[in-house]
Amino acid sequence: MKRLGNAEKERDMLMKSAQIEEENIQKNLKMKLKEASREKIKLQVQLENEQEYITHKLSKQLRDAISEKNALQNMMEMEHKATEELKAKILEEEKQLKQVLQKKLQQLQSEKLIAETSSQTEYEMIINKMTTTLEKLVSAKK
Repeated sequence: MKRLGNAEKERDMLMKSAQIEEENIQKNLKMKLKEASREKIKLQVQLENEQEYITHKLSKQLRDAISEKNALQNMMEMEHKATEELKAKILEEEKQLKQVLQKKLQQLQSEKLIAETSSQTEYEMIINKMTTTLEKLVSAKK
């Protein structure tokens, strides 16, 4: 009986020891679970912060790119407008120059005609004078 009592005591001690071990394991598991939960929350916060940082950074890059695109479009439109104005101005100046040159040509043609007419009249007067002088000389010789 003594053995039986000793066996029961030993069994009770083993049971208590197993129960204490189980409680220690549960405590350790609960602590590890809490630690894992805190780490998970920490990582989630870190992830959210990184996502927010990346979102802000990409948003700024997008705004900058859109701003640059708009500035370039405005510059291209202004250059296109300036080019069109310059073309119109060049065409107008060419037209005016053509008119001036046409007027000058007409004036020169008119002056040429007057000079030719004057020259021909002078030539005819010289011929007439020479003819008259020649006739006088021929008459005087006879």
